[in-house]
Amino acid sequence: MERIKINDTYKWITDTPKKPASIRVIPMSNIAKEQLLYLKTIAPGNTAKGTDTIFVTENNIPPSQSTLTRTLKAILTRAEINSDGFGLHDLRHSFGSMLLEKGWETNQPVDIKVISELLGHDDVSTTYNTYLHIMNTHKSEVVNLLI
Repeated sequence: MERIKINDTYKWITDTPKKPASIRVIPMSNIAKEQLLYLKTIAPGNTAKGTDTIFVTENNIPPSQSTLTRTLKAILTRAEINSDGFGLHDLRHSFGSMLLEKGWETNQPVDIKVISELLGHDDVSTTYNTYLHIMNTHKSEVVNLLI
C-alpha cells in the first residue's frame, strides 16, 4: 500500500496547515498511485516551478474549491447520481464510513482511533460521534447473531 502526504484538508499542499494534525499520512492503493502517476505524465502540471502538482488550470494554477465542487457534481450527474447537497467534504466522510463498513464486512474492524488519525481529528470522540450510527448498526448485528 503506497502513501500520499496530505498537508491540509481544504488547502493545497503548498499552504501552511492550520494545525499539526493536518499533516498526516493516508494509505493509498497501488491502483490510485498508478492513476495519479499516469495523470502526471499527461497533465500540464507545473513541474517547471519545482512542485508535484498534478491538477492545474490552463493558467498552470491549482483549481479553486468551487471548480472542484462543480467538477465533482458533473461527474456525479454523468453517473446518474443525485448531486444535490453533495460536496467535497462528503468524500472525506465517505472515506471514514467505508473504512468502518469494510472492516465489519471482512470481520476485521478498523480501530476508531486509526480512522480518527487518518481523518486528522484532534480528538477520537469527534470520530466516534460522527460514525456512531455505523458502529451501532453492526453492534446490533453481532447481538442478533448471538441470540
